[in-house]
Amino acid sequence: EAWSYWAACVPVVVIGAPLGALFIRNRSRHFVAAFLYLSIGAQYLWALAIIEQTVRLTTLSLAVLAISLLFYYAITRLGRRRRCVLMARAPGLARG
Repeated sequence: EAWSYWAACVPVVVIGAPLGALFIRNRSRHFVAAFLYLSIGAQYLWALAIIEQTVRLTTLSLAVLAISLLFYYAITRLGRRRRCVLMARAPGLARG
């Protein structure tokens, strides 16, 4: 059965990947990030809508979501702190 899914995905990837590359080619990094965040969020919400939810599944889903958000918040703060340290050492080094 997995081979059937794989075979169904091949044409989508063969056509979709180059079209996606053309679409994103001249976009800013922030646009690409926002587009990905919206896409991932929509997929998550759609999965919640179509998968029958139990208390256990909902709890697990919310826990994973909360842990992920905390992790990304933490690495964002660490990145900002690191950038401040780099800028203090060499002002021209950490620009961007």
